[in-house]
Amino acid sequence: PKLTRMSENHAYYVQVNYSDTLFDGHAEIEGNPGFTGNTLSQRAESASIDYGGFWISESLSRVNNPALAVDRLLGTVYHRAAFLAPGTRYLGYAQGTTERPVDVFTALTFADIVEGDTPLQGVVYPAPGMRAVPTFFLNKLEKPNPFPEHDGVGYPISMHFPRYRDTESNGEPKLLIGEFTLYEGSTLIE
Repeated sequence: PKLTRMSENHAYYVQVNYSDTLFDGHAEIEGNPGFTGNTLSQRAESASIDYGGFWISESLSRVNNPALAVDRLLGTVYHRAAFLAPGTRYLGYAQGTTERPVDVFTALTFADIVEGDTPLQGVVYPAPGMRAVPTFFLNKLEKPNPFPEHDGVGYPISMHFPRYRDTESNGEPKLLIGEFTLYEGSTLIE
């Protein structure tokens, strides 16, 4: 409920302060109506969320439809991480009004590579065997645009690994990808 309240607060802020010319959907400016904090951590504190041991993240869409918003956010490079990160356990959601559509998702993800005694596993997206995967990514809709020199590129493939909090070691775990294969759309990946 607190994550949902945080999402509702930010959805309200976005609706009343939106401007097509000067707007960063994740930022809030002190003094504006509905302000609850400049940063995600300040907004979490405002909603009485103790997120110690978790990473907190936020994703926004402008469709006012949770299923369509998740579908669109999964089609991005940056914003899909909140949904696909191993260890994501809690999600808050709020939407705006018909006149000012916005969908705000706030997620809490375990900040360790294990949950209890169980190591968290990585996630590949699109998943092997997934059908009807788009072949096109309209990258200019993603902010910041990961490929500003192009109007569209192939659909992004991503690997998501557990968030890592370095508590005792001298560095983050290393990952070595030895090989991967990408098949044409007509080939089913088993």
